[in-house]
Amino acid sequence: MLQQHLVQSITKLHAATPETRKGLTIIPIFGPDMGPPVSSLSQGIDEEQVQVREVSEHGTVSQLKVLNRSSQPTFIFDGEELVGGKQSRVVNTSILVPPNKDLVIPVSCCEAGRWARRNRAGFSSLKRSMPSSLKAAKARRLKRSLHESAWYDADQRAVWRDIDTLSSVRGVRSRTRALGDVFERDKAELHDLIAAFPSRPGQVGVAAFHGKRLLSLEVFGTASLYRQLHETVLHSFASDVLLHRGQRVEAATSYEGDKLLEFAALVLEGSMSSQPSPGLGTDVRISGGYGEATGLLSESQLVHLSVFTS
Repeated sequence: MLQQHLVQSITKLHAATPETRKGLTIIPIFGPDMGPPVSSLSQGIDEEQVQVREVSEHGTVSQLKVLNRSSQPTFIFDGEELVGGKQSRVVNTSILVPPNKDLVIPVSCCEAGRWARRNRAGFSSLKRSMPSSLKAAKARRLKRSLHESAWYDADQRAVWRDIDTLSSVRGVRSRTRALGDVFERDKAELHDLIAAFPSRPGQVGVAAFHGKRLLSLEVFGTASLYRQLHETVLHSFASDVLLHRGQRVEAATSYEGDKLLEFAALVLEGSMSSQPSPGLGTDVRISGGYGEATGLLSESQLVHLSVFTS
């Protein structure tokens, strides 16, 4: 039933004309609101309705606590970077935090060389996310973890290896081996590339290509949620383009949004597993010969869907 609902959701979408800047091609995706009203983590923090803290004074590398004092659920984007605490983290999967509740969420360290508070404040969201190819690799590891142990473990050592590779490629020597230091090194370029693709009214998602390579298709339950996450989502694409700079990229002659959505529908017909999300709703994982997908649904309503190639 959930799988059929996801496939039907794709049929309600349509793609706009692609735009390309510096090797990154963006296809805006439009459609009706299909999900519940929720707010992003960054908006909740800005409005002082949400806080992110260590789970205790001593802390735990693989977990953080989210305190949601808002009357709406708070959405946290898969791969989103949370800066602060004893060390910065990235979120292991998309999560919906219940309103007026505290929730412990699964995360991975993205700053291997620090385990000490720099101040007493909690974590902040700078609207940054892991490069999309690193997120896809993390999603595959997490799927194995769910199958083997029913836990949202993204393999911490592998996350550190990915960040070390990114740092090396970008020529960054970080004292604390921090993903954020790579982002700071490329801050101006990332800003300019993201700014080249403003969000549009009614936009509920986006697809991105680097040359012929599909980075991912990201769809959200409402246009409001997408608008709040636009910069964070594009950051994952822009940082991926910089990660693969210098590599030979085969240019595409054209991009057809309708065929992209047909591809997404085929992916969603693959083999599916589902499990309770760490927060509200159901976490869905799909894989097959065409590609892979992860989804979060709440009471059969779409909250977030990500589709990428195998």
